[in-house]
Amino acid sequence: MQDFHASLVASLASVVIFAPFDVARTKLNLNNQPLPQLLSNIYKTEGVKGFYRGLAMSATTTPLSVSLYLSLYSKAKNFMKSHCENNILSNIGASVATGVVCNTITNPLWLLKTRIQTSNKGLFQNASEIYYKDGLRGYYRGLGTSFLGLIHLAVYFPLYETLKDTLNSSYQDSTTQNILIASSVSKLISLIVSYPNTVLMTKIQTGMENISFYSLVQQTYQKQGLSGLFSGIKVEVGRSLPANALTFMLYESLKQKHILRLA
Repeated sequence: MQDFHASLVASLASVVIFAPFDVARTKLNLNNQPLPQLLSNIYKTEGVKGFYRGLAMSATTTPLSVSLYLSLYSKAKNFMKSHCENNILSNIGASVATGVVCNTITNPLWLLKTRIQTSNKGLFQNASEIYYKDGLRGYYRGLGTSFLGLIHLAVYFPLYETLKDTLNSSYQDSTTQNILIASSVSKLISLIVSYPNTVLMTKIQTGMENISFYSLVQQTYQKQGLSGLFSGIKVEVGRSLPANALTFMLYESLKQKHILRLA
């Protein structure tokens, strides 16, 4: 349970601190406009609270998802290592398998989070509209596309584990810095590789595009070019790198303190 508790506290802290970046990134996924114009529009229409739209849902969804993922990933990694001698392959297998389980469980929460951030409606209005229109299956809109996004986890966790172990073996007195470097480098690479899927997921979950995944890729590329598939990536880099570093530094620190208390 120490993995769950440590990741819960760590991810909650990063969600609250970086909430405005998350709102901006989500809106940019739908409307590729200059960032200053977007920020100005948010402030004019909603004031400061507009930058924290959906914070309650984010503060529930992200910590719960991250905590569930890291708890299951730790167990899956141990299981895979007992059946596979190659650390990289076992980490990839563990990260993808855990991702499938977690995405299936938490998809309704991510869907509602995205809907709240991109509309003027609250949780119950969005939830009732989804159910009225599509029934229970409506809460799993975009689930198949989210599985394609597991490439992010397949790249991130094996790379993070490898970099962290390598740095710790060379710089044993710089644990915090090692985690910062390993998490940031891994996050940047995995983000670039998987970001187009993030943009497409936002479009699908908001219900803006009720077409096939392939048609959506084609349509986005025809309208906006390659930049349309990377809309908002600068904001996401500015949000996710420090947020991810903070999450993992707190997570590793809290987990280590728990281990020391038990020793």
